[in-house]
Amino acid sequence: MCAIFGVIGENNPELIKKMSKVQEYRGPDKQNFLIEPNYNFCIGNNRLSVIDIKNGHQPMESYDGNFTIVLNGTIYNHKDLKKFLLKKGVKFKTECDTEVLVNGYSFWGEKVFNYIDGMWAVAIFDKIKKEIILSRDYLGQKPLYYEMQKKKILFSSQLKGIIQDKSFTREIDNESVKNFFFSSFLKSPSTIYKSVKQVNPSEIIRIKISSLSISRRNFWKLEKGPDYNQFFKKETLNFSSDFEQIIDNYSVSDVMPSGLLSSGLDSFVVNKFLTKKFTNFKTYTLGFEQDSFDEIRNFNKEFEIFNKNFFKLDKKDSIANSQFIFENIDHLCGDSSLIPTYSLIKEIKKKTKVLISGDGGDEAFFGYVTFKALYGAKKIKFLPKSLISTMSKLTRFLPMNYSYLNIYFKLKKFFNHLNSDINYLTPLWMSSMNILELKEFFNQNLYEENFCEDYSKLSSNYLRNSQLYFYKFYLPFSVLFKTDFASMLNSVEYRSPFLSKRVINLSLSQDVSQLFNIFEKKKLMMRIFSKQIPTSLKKIPKHGFAFPRQMIINQDTIDMFVIQKNLINKKFFKKKIENYLSKKEDCSQYLWNEIVYTNVLNNLQ
Repeated sequence: MCAIFGVIGENNPELIKKMSKVQEYRGPDKQNFLIEPNYNFCIGNNRLSVIDIKNGHQPMESYDGNFTIVLNGTIYNHKDLKKFLLKKGVKFKTECDTEVLVNGYSFWGEKVFNYIDGMWAVAIFDKIKKEIILSRDYLGQKPLYYEMQKKKILFSSQLKGIIQDKSFTREIDNESVKNFFFSSFLKSPSTIYKSVKQVNPSEIIRIKISSLSISRRNFWKLEKGPDYNQFFKKETLNFSSDFEQIIDNYSVSDVMPSGLLSSGLDSFVVNKFLTKKFTNFKTYTLGFEQDSFDEIRNFNKEFEIFNKNFFKLDKKDSIANSQFIFENIDHLCGDSSLIPTYSLIKEIKKKTKVLISGDGGDEAFFGYVTFKALYGAKKIKFLPKSLISTMSKLTRFLPMNYSYLNIYFKLKKFFNHLNSDINYLTPLWMSSMNILELKEFFNQNLYEENFCEDYSKLSSNYLRNSQLYFYKFYLPFSVLFKTDFASMLNSVEYRSPFLSKRVINLSLSQDVSQLFNIFEKKKLMMRIFSKQIPTSLKKIPKHGFAFPRQMIINQDTIDMFVIQKNLINKKFFKKKIENYLSKKEDCSQYLWNEIVYTNVLNNLQ
């Protein structure tokens, strides 16, 4: 896990070192640079040493000397790839996964990205073609930003690296801002600035150093289905033993990993495999003083098999940790669980720098409550629209409280958008504001199509379409940004076995009927892991890793976090904060987005 950064078309050692300095926490163990005045570029790497700590320094050259790489991420199946390459006569000097990737690129070319199970953002210098290749993993677990100027192109693991350039143009992308306040994240390639883009998940960008011309392609589109090849065969439903191999790959490290434990099935399965693999394997859980947010209360006797370590997040630490995060955040993501995620990893950092989580199970095995809501919506869409509108109006009289995903909040969300297109419902339910509010906020004529159209054409099956929404948008740009940023601020590597390409292939290869049943909890997962999941766990209600936002959004502290001068619509904000504090309306996600937006803008000025 690292930071990578570079300048193409300009030899600028001073700038490259500034780009390194502002994201040193991503790789505190070693900072190295490749300055190439003859080729007119420079690249760098801040390294967090985890695999082959002694020899894995970057930039790293391929065995034939034709390619040089800087990598942020981990290649979990690097041992399988290395075994193949050794038989083909490829030479290795280290045990590092970075060397496997650069040698794999030398041997296979771009096809290597289809053979990888892992997370990565990478830059590769091709000495023969005089090109720089940028690529990002299939889910976008590792961030990568770039800016194209007339005479140079910059790239960086964080946007704050790019703004170190004095010629950087700080023009706000207003369309991106609208999309952020709708969805609470920014899908690629957008950022808050017009001139800066995100490399898309599964994208390969080739840059000619002399002309700065760009070509790009995707090596895998999830909506097209699984990606089978010589390293990824079709999985069978006897997947439990295969998952044991995935766990082995995802726990390779020169330091002892630990696990993040929640009350969910995904977390239970991952940590059960890890507890079997490692003696005295430790798990960590964060609790809250507010009962409805506290998962520890759901732990039954089945959780006694784990070596559990609990932390409680109180108001004082919430405020202090939030201040630190908002002083450093440089990209728009409104996932408020960033605060507890950072807080928990901050404590775990004292024990290890490799964590393993259950992220990705809800996407693979239809675990979100949204899937059941969609099924219900499909069944009652035969009702007259006038009746549904009346029911929606009636929900306005339901009370509001601060408890986690309470029934009144769910009912309001469900009925408020029920007359919309079935494939619009998932993004609408996940939105922080409805269309009427967005019109008022931006003082523009806006429509559902402006925000939902890109999400609605992923599959002809409405449930699969929702799954792909989570895989291609919500997961990478909300959940995975949050986990990457929270872990990297603590210089900790964060791994998720359910994001393995093998798990994704398995899920995408199944008919939706095998994955979802309204009366069964994670149908396929229960079938595959029947020996690992106790019956009693089926009764534990679904509980996301949520944050009680009222710890930050309250009368005493709200002015501490909102940068008033950066508010888009002060009158709208004042109305919403008054409604929230008086418990007239649960608009906490919008208010949280205002905190994020005003602080990102402030940090990048």
